[in-house]
Amino acid sequence: MIAPWFTAETYALMPGLIIGLSGGLYGVLIGLLYESKNIEQYFKIISFIMILICIGSIVFGVVASFYDQPESAVYDFIGVGVIGLIIFSVLCRVIGRHLSNMSSNTQDIEELIKSRSSSPNDEIETKRNQNDGSS
Repeated sequence: MIAPWFTAETYALMPGLIIGLSGGLYGVLIGLLYESKNIEQYFKIISFIMILICIGSIVFGVVASFYDQPESAVYDFIGVGVIGLIIFSVLCRVIGRHLSNMSSNTQDIEELIKSRSSSPNDEIETKRNQNDGSS
């Protein structure tokens, strides 16, 4: 067996700390950028990075198993990576749907505002033309 890369305490803390802090940062960034015009683009980039971090944790666990690291370290990294991957994949899907619905609703509202802002003027001019024609 090769000497452990880290102590048992470090192996116990690292996976949860890495995925947990990344997940917290993910939530903060989505919250801060929610009102941005480019939220869909930012969301895709941030979500891709989070999924890469989870996959990186899984890969690190697999590599650690090939180098005969303690099994608890292998299971910690792989387990936390898989759980993070599931959670962030579900979050990506839910938030992505919400953002696509939000953008379609925004377009509908903009079209409604344009139609309402143009129609009163058209009605007034139509009434004026009718009054001028009947006089």
